[in-house]
Amino acid sequence: MNIAFLNPLFLFALAAAAVPVLIHRLVQKHGKVKPFSAVRLLLQSRQNLVRPERLKELLLLALRVLAVACLALLIARPVWLFPGVFSSGQEGARVLILDNSMSMAFREDRGERFELAKAHGRGILRNLNGKVIVLPLVPPPGETADGPPPDWMTPERALAELEAIPLSFGRGDPAEALNRAFRAAGGGQARLEIVVLTDLTRGTWEGLDPGRLRRIPPGLTVTFLRFGSDRRDPNLGVKDVRLVRGEAVAGTPARLEATVANLSMGDASARVELFLNGAKVEQKSIDLPAGEEGRVAFDFTLDRAGDVAGEIRLA
Repeated sequence: MNIAFLNPLFLFALAAAAVPVLIHRLVQKHGKVKPFSAVRLLLQSRQNLVRPERLKELLLLALRVLAVACLALLIARPVWLFPGVFSSGQEGARVLILDNSMSMAFREDRGERFELAKAHGRGILRNLNGKVIVLPLVPPPGETADGPPPDWMTPERALAELEAIPLSFGRGDPAEALNRAFRAAGGGQARLEIVVLTDLTRGTWEGLDPGRLRRIPPGLTVTFLRFGSDRRDPNLGVKDVRLVRGEAVAGTPARLEATVANLSMGDASARVELFLNGAKVEQKSIDLPAGEEGRVAFDFTLDRAGDVAGEIRLA
């Protein structure tokens, strides 16, 4: 098991561990030598007193250095890396897929899942020899599996590519990302090893259709590194919004209906709010069992003509 740091620049703060040593040397008291009569018992008594005092000072100095070093490491935020991925001494094609869907922005006690995943990815790439491909789970607009295959990169370039991947409001397509990895492997001519950094949210992975996977290479190895708890996170989302009655015309009563889905493993409740032009018009509560959907209706009347910015929020 390897270790990586979410804030590696703070490791330079380890140099501050030398400060207690410098202070110790600067304030250290040096005794003055004065001629004195040769009294054997007095000299022996002085040696017995000085030795325990020096040992105490050295132990205290070591504790101070250790405290400063631990503080620097704590600020650098170390994380453990999972073993057994991307064996650097073996031949084959290697692909790293990073889940950049918005669920990865969830912040835990250890930090944001997206940053944790990137930290693990950096640790994997730094220990890798040979070529590698880095792919986002949510591709850029207009990019499909039928397009040009991704480029093979050195680990150094792959690190830069990993850092450049942003969070996306789009929905991840695992089948498309895997198909792009299969194409890059040359249609099964090389042993392919794939590592997926993801939180395995239901909204992204429930739509994975094995029938969409094409040209699966022999000897394929796929490793999932999951970020998050064993249970699914509370996950409610607005799946659909539509005008079911009337028209969005000034002075005309209308009804808006929002469909809310509970993608969690347990029952959940939420407050559904309707905003028009940035102002909250109405709010309603909804309780949903696990895996169920519900509809919330809002009646409203526009007070003026022109463009209207509408928004449904969950709180």
